[in-house]
Amino acid sequence: MAQIQWDAIPMVQEAVEHVKADIFTGASTRNWAGYGKEVQLASSIESWQQNLLTDPQTSGGLLISCAPEQEAEVLSILNLGGFASAQKIGQFVAGTGVSVA
Repeated sequence: MAQIQWDAIPMVQEAVEHVKADIFTGASTRNWAGYGKEVQLASSIESWQQNLLTDPQTSGGLLISCAPEQEAEVLSILNLGGFASAQKIGQFVAGTGVSVA
């Protein structure tokens, strides 16, 4: 299972402002309909946050997974390569699906 920490996800502030103003694509709703049953959202996650997570326009980010003991090295390489916002946003644990807290 992928466990994602909402507060750790880098955000484009303009995207946050738009989705809070209820401006997001219909594909966000369709994406949730397609895989939402596999995602457990914490009760503190609001609908705008769900819409931002599932909006395909925000899929420009790159998700990389690595062994925990390689995390520091991977982040260092990314930062040296110009990806200053690269950071850990979660972890994988036994189980299936995704949880967002």
